[in-house]
Formats: sequence, structure tokens, C-alpha cells
Amino acid sequence: MKKLIHEVINNYHNLSREEEKFNKKVNSELKEMNKNHQKLKKENDKWFSKL
Repeated sequence: MKKLIHEVINNYHNLSREEEKFNKKVNSELKEMNKNHQKLKKENDKWFSKL
């Protein structure tokens, strides 16, 4: 029983770490997408201003 409890706690910690890694990755990708979006928006605005 004690071993099982220990294993559950361990699994929980591992899951937390994986979740943290995943969240960091998603955040990083979102920042990148946002940066690209801003760049495209700027180019788009420039193009439209020439019309």
C-alpha cells in the first residue's frame, strides 16, 4: 500500500512536469505566431496604404 501511494505521488509529479513543459512549448509557439501575425499585419497595412 505504501509503495502504491509513493508511486501515485511520483506519477503526479511527473505529470506536473510534463504539463509544465507542454505549456512552455505552447506559449512559445503562440508568441511566435503572434510575432508573425504582427509582421504580416504591418506588411498588409503598408500595402493597403499604397492603394
